[in-house]
Amino acid sequence: MEDFIESIHEELIKYDNYLQNDLNEFNEKLNLTRKNLFNYIDRQIELLKKIKEEYKREFNYLDEENKNYESFY
Repeated sequence: MEDFIESIHEELIKYDNYLQNDLNEFNEKLNLTRKNLFNYIDRQIELLKKIKEEYKREFNYLDEENKNYESFY
């Protein structure tokens, strides 16, 4: 009987190790996913800022052209 209990105990320890390893792997993947997602979001924000600046320059140019046109007439 004692051997049986010891065997069960060893199996439980093995399963606990498997679960702990799975949990660690899950957490690593979760953290990597989080990091990659946030990096992607940051890159998209920077891209949108650049696009916004391009449009601002373009509209400023058009405003200046309109002023020049109006002052011409």
